[in-house]
Amino acid sequence: MIYDQLSELSNYQGLHPNLDLALEKLQEIDLTSLDLGRQDLDEDRVYLIVQENRLDKEIGPDFEVHRDYLDLHLLLEGKEIAKYGFGDREVTKIYTSETDFGLEKCERELDVVIDAEHFVIYFPGEAHRPNVHAGDGDTVKKCIVKVLVD
Repeated sequence: MIYDQLSELSNYQGLHPNLDLALEKLQEIDLTSLDLGRQDLDEDRVYLIVQENRLDKEIGPDFEVHRDYLDLHLLLEGKEIAKYGFGDREVTKIYTSETDFGLEKCERELDVVIDAEHFVIYFPGEAHRPNVHAGDGDTVKKCIVKVLVD
């Protein structure tokens, strides 16, 4: 997991060619002007999803896990807590490659606050639970950039 200030995002160039492409494309796009839904930036290698989400005040024990894509979470409006799961893990929903999605319970968790000034990157295999209520407002508008890591 990487958690940092948005102003430092360019420092992560060089970690993976597809992430480099995503960071270059993000400099060219006004995210606030995009419609809700999926926008392909480079077919299935790099795409983004603009969402409006209701934040969870009551949260369950499950964390999502991806194997093929890293997630870059950027908040366009509002503030949320994103949880990072680690330690001993137990599968609660078997991963499927068609959706690049599975669920796990994690022994431990760490909270980070994502807002207009901060971002988080979750790498494949890292358990995370986004969209947790942060005390300010019940909804957020966000952009999740999906980057294929092969």
